[in-house]
Amino acid sequence: MDRCGRFDGEGALRLEAGEPPDDHEEECADCGDARRDHLRIASAMRQLPPVALPDGWADGVRARIAPAPASWSWRWAGMAGGLAVAAAVLLLARCTGSDARMASNDLPSIEQEVRASAPERRAGSAVVGDTLVVRASAPPGQTRELRVYVGSWGNGARLVARCPGSDGCVADGGRLELTTPLGAPGVYRSLFFLGAAAVPVTESLDGDARAAEAAGVTVEVSGMTEVD
Repeated sequence: MDRCGRFDGEGALRLEAGEPPDDHEEECADCGDARRDHLRIASAMRQLPPVALPDGWADGVRARIAPAPASWSWRWAGMAGGLAVAAAVLLLARCTGSDARMASNDLPSIEQEVRASAPERRAGSAVVGDTLVVRASAPPGQTRELRVYVGSWGNGARLVARCPGSDGCVADGGRLELTTPLGAPGVYRSLFFLGAAAVPVTESLDGDARAAEAAGVTVEVSGMTEVD
């Protein structure tokens, strides 16, 4: 089954402009994944250490971003232009930022794994009744929170657990670990928020991700765990 690529041509432009997703993107699992991946990559780029560059370098990069040929359709021109501008913005943020960045070995991380309720069940599967363990870490000095969501393909994901805030949460220095039962079938995914501001709770993954973006909070996204 082919994945939907609409985010690459339209959604990325809305995201760069600070606009919310449209109705299709709200309902499309592929577009939702692409949006979160885009945010994750942008967040990772912002964590890279600054690089000293010669005077006039930024102006030279901007001058090389040529307008799209008139013969292109608006959709493909928008895609190419949006991606080029996004890449340039991210590179400029990396190379000209004056604030201190974390060293590469101190980048935030998040992972989730399943603890099976039946040891004899085949590896890699997950069913209702198993336990999800999510671990996240980051250098000290930042506000951090872990949230777990469950949804179904093509539908939004709802919040099911938080750390701090839910049973099964353990905080140890820069590390958070959240253990929560898999109480319903669906696709489980976690977000790790890092920043100076608290992220308002909207009870949905996409809503919380947008709230974090608006607050200037870094978001790390876990892989997906599908539960039968």
